[in-house]
Amino acid sequence: MPDNITYEGVEITLDKPRHIRYTFAAMRIILKKYGSLQKVFGILQKMEGGDLTEESLDALSTLIYAGLVHEDESLTQGKVENLLDFRNMMPLVDAITEALGSSLPEGGEEKNSQNPA
Repeated sequence: MPDNITYEGVEITLDKPRHIRYTFAAMRIILKKYGSLQKVFGILQKMEGGDLTEESLDALSTLIYAGLVHEDESLTQGKVENLLDFRNMMPLVDAITEALGSSLPEGGEEKNSQNPA
């Protein structure tokens, strides 16, 4: 993606159309709570496999909150949780995965493993 193009994020519809985008601030929220993106991806994979736990529901609301706060600073995690239900849960997991993938540098880990320092 050229430097002069901005990324709007992945559109989702909750109470209204919104865009999940993982900015630097969003990543800080996520990493402060979970320590690593690998842990977050592990939780998401378990959810996709049908493993619903308090941890996975908390992760889902944290990831959505972190991804939406860039366009609505009045949001809280509690407000986000009140917008979620089980009908929209799996499409949201897909949107989160897409938005996280779009936020990370292209080929970051592959390039680093092929060209050791």
